[in-house]
Amino acid sequence: MRKSTVFTIVVCLFALPVAAQVTYTTIARTGQVVPQTDGLLSFRFSSGVINNSGEVAAILSYDRSSIKQAVTLFPSPGVYNPIAIQKNPAPGTDDAATFGSSFSNLTLNDPGQVFFRNNLTADISKDEALFTTPSPLSDIAISMFLTAR
Repeated sequence: MRKSTVFTIVVCLFALPVAAQVTYTTIARTGQVVPQTDGLLSFRFSSGVINNSGEVAAILSYDRSSIKQAVTLFPSPGVYNPIAIQKNPAPGTDDAATFGSSFSNLTLNDPGQVFFRNNLTADISKDEALFTTPSPLSDIAISMFLTAR
């Protein structure tokens, strides 16, 4: 009985399928120029999010000397599309608020909409806001809108 059991286990182990080869695609690397930043270089990426179309979004840190951040969409490998850059005007605000240094809660859905939270910097206060980008398939003429503040 025991030989039969051992033989069966060995046969099952050899009968397991061989693991598939894993293919990696480099989306972005540190040390690359970030568009819309006057030639500054990337040096850190947050955990990225990916949708079923293969688009990736991440919170990117650039300019190692002052550590700035940008929410960046990578529609394909090596293509940077910063959609929210620290210190740039925040859309939908009426008090000249700009994006602060704290981007978080990044999501990316299948149509390509990006959603994130940011601590805005206004003239007299700091407060949180949520932003959403419209679907690339949408007829909306704006690139991003204030969802809640």
